[in-house]
Amino acid sequence: MATSTVSTGTSVLNVPNLVSSLMQVETVPLTKLDAQIKAVNTSVSALGGFRSKVTALQTALGALASADSFSTRATSSTNSTLLSATATTTALVGDLDVSVTQSAKRQQSLLTNADFTSTSALVGSGSLSIVTSNNVTGLSISTSSSDTLATLAAAVNIQGQQSVLTSTSFTSATSYVGAGSLIIGDNTISTSASTDTLSSLATSINADSSTYGVTAAVKQQNDGTWGLELTSTTSGGTFTAPTAIGAYTPTVVSTTAYVYGVTAAVVQQDAGVYGLMLTSTATGTANTFTVPTTVGSSTVASKTLAATDAALTVNGVAYTRGSNTFSSVLSGLTLNINEAVGSTTSTAITAAGVTTTATVASSVTSDSARITVAAQNSAAATAVQSMVTAYNDVITENQTLTKSSTDAATRGTLAGDTALPAFMTMVKTLFDAGAYDSAGTNVLWSTAGVSFQRNGTLSIDSTKLSTALSGDLGTILASGLLFGTTSSTTDLVARIYTENGGSGLLSTGQTGATSTLRLLNDKRAKLSTRLDLAQAAYTKKYAALDAMLTKMQQVSQDLAGSLDALSAQTK
Repeated sequence: MATSTVSTGTSVLNVPNLVSSLMQVETVPLTKLDAQIKAVNTSVSALGGFRSKVTALQTALGALASADSFSTRATSSTNSTLLSATATTTALVGDLDVSVTQSAKRQQSLLTNADFTSTSALVGSGSLSIVTSNNVTGLSISTSSSDTLATLAAAVNIQGQQSVLTSTSFTSATSYVGAGSLIIGDNTISTSASTDTLSSLATSINADSSTYGVTAAVKQQNDGTWGLELTSTTSGGTFTAPTAIGAYTPTVVSTTAYVYGVTAAVVQQDAGVYGLMLTSTATGTANTFTVPTTVGSSTVASKTLAATDAALTVNGVAYTRGSNTFSSVLSGLTLNINEAVGSTTSTAITAAGVTTTATVASSVTSDSARITVAAQNSAAATAVQSMVTAYNDVITENQTLTKSSTDAATRGTLAGDTALPAFMTMVKTLFDAGAYDSAGTNVLWSTAGVSFQRNGTLSIDSTKLSTALSGDLGTILASGLLFGTTSSTTDLVARIYTENGGSGLLSTGQTGATSTLRLLNDKRAKLSTRLDLAQAAYTKKYAALDAMLTKMQQVSQDLAGSLDALSAQTK
């Protein structure tokens, strides 16, 4: 509202004071409107603060409902140098006595020739043939007169795409693939339901690997399923993994792998004595290769350390694997052998074909460890505490905002509001119903040590909580906790998300208050404009009146002066 600037110098009327007095009456509606705006602003701010605390509760509940955070158990080993373990919550809590008799090793073959006197020693025109034992046909690397040990090693070490295609329907190498096809690039292999197996399909691919651009091997995976391992035949080669094997849709895992199934390195045995060391790319007897007898045009002697499978016993039961990872021994438990154990066979073959063998023992010939699997409750307990803290912040804020009182000074900002009580009733009802998983397993929070106090807040009995986390509550957390129901679309997390957003109770309340505030501010702007016009009109009106009165006063004064002068003349 504007302020009058009319001067009161010789005026008859004090126009500013007169206008100010009139405007005090005119601005009474504006004062009342400002009080309304302040009250609504306070409500909007209070609702916003409450919703922020609700969002924090939603976050805490969501963290507790995240199965990934609670899907492991704690493991320890009495000899972690030898053996370690990881476990999911499906693993049974307890101790396991494990004895390791053999670790898995790769095959290594050293190829030597008297002419190999340096890394740049020429190998001559010819080839290096590598035949692996995993159903891949022999691969041959041609050599020229300019090839050396170093260039040959580099050729062996080329890498390309490798894709493993598995299916639960494939239970062995002779599993039938069904009627259908296998498409590799632009090439299609038709399959028969009565004759084609994984092995026969691999044979077909390997018979024409140059056309398909891949070789194939039949492999068993750690989960017990079987499948095809396709490997590019060119360095850096890639291909589109098939989406079908015969009649089945496989699970596909793609990696980058060594094309020839081995790696090569030039090693120096002594001054002027060099050789080509071939090493299988994976451990176990399923990943061996036939030792070459020639390198280029050179006949070579060889010394081979045989590949071995890993072997151990768990509580007296024996297990073997091609790698040092045992993932299917007991439910939810994975064991890892961390150091070389046991022995392997060393085979030496001279250039003339004379063979000798020996046993090479590792520094550790046999050893044992006790693996302990225990419930891992610390992360879960922390998440429960965060939930309780967030809930208590919400309930305390609700009690403060909705407090009833005849004293305006102590009355809650949102006293009489219906949205907050309705929201809190919904929260408490679902919370009281307890923790569920999708299968219907239920644990009441009160029995898990999380209970309501007389003031409406939650408290934790850490002893009861620890017991519950080691039992059904821990199982529920690992499978995905649901609050108050078995449905993720109607549990507490989902309901809070709904009521705190979109057209929910809380968002609607704040939206309504914000809309009211906008209308009041618009009304205030219009009223303020009207008052400015009124003040200007009052100022103009009374300034004109003052000017007229001042003029009349001056005329009166002039007339009085003239009359006084006339009177003086007649005396």
